[in-house]
Amino acid sequence: MKNILTLAIISLSVIASFSAKSQNLGYVEGKHLSVQIPLTGYPEVYSHFYNMSGKSLNLRWKRISNTLINSWDYSICDNGNCFAGIPDSGSNTTMKAGDTAFFKLLVDTKGVKGKGTVVIQVIQTTSAGVREDTMSIAVETETTGINYTVSKTDNIKLYPNPVKESLQIMNYGNTKVISVYNLSGQQVVKSNMSLTGISYINVTSLASGLYIVKTVDAKGNTGYEKFIKE
Repeated sequence: MKNILTLAIISLSVIASFSAKSQNLGYVEGKHLSVQIPLTGYPEVYSHFYNMSGKSLNLRWKRISNTLINSWDYSICDNGNCFAGIPDSGSNTTMKAGDTAFFKLLVDTKGVKGKGTVVIQVIQTTSAGVREDTMSIAVETETTGINYTVSKTDNIKLYPNPVKESLQIMNYGNTKVISVYNLSGQQVVKSNMSLTGISYINVTSLASGLYIVKTVDAKGNTGYEKFIKE
């Protein structure tokens, strides 16, 4: 494979600074993500976004630039379709209001140190017209030997979901800290987790809507899960 970045419609969402009146999409990690990747393996780096426009969106994207190291092996996926290399453009299916999506960049450095950035223009068409966002993922080889992965987490399970009062969090991995964000990117809850067992968060005071749970494990890896507050 040559060059992977995944623009795929999924269920995972938005935490970023944006104006609800002027933007259709919110970005969980922000529009411009910068991470370190290991020299070995085939790490996955996700950049999640969410349709907060209140209406359906037709999405397509266009590559603005790609400065990843030529000798690296990397690929791009668009709405579940993966390509060899990062093509000039791609398109995905309609995002309904509330749907989520992500870019996923997979890079095999083959042991070659370096850094580079992929810049993508995300073009959204709605009944109100066309809007364009520019987002980017910058990667640099690390020296610490710690794997960096941002993805949907399997380390925790949330119950009930939707929830009215008390959210039960079952910790199946080594999650240390969880943070809860609303769709405006504001952190509304932060809690330390016991390394095993069950914890609870009182969500009674939260407004009804969709929330994102960000997890951080003992190695610093980050994951995301979502729940609905009734």
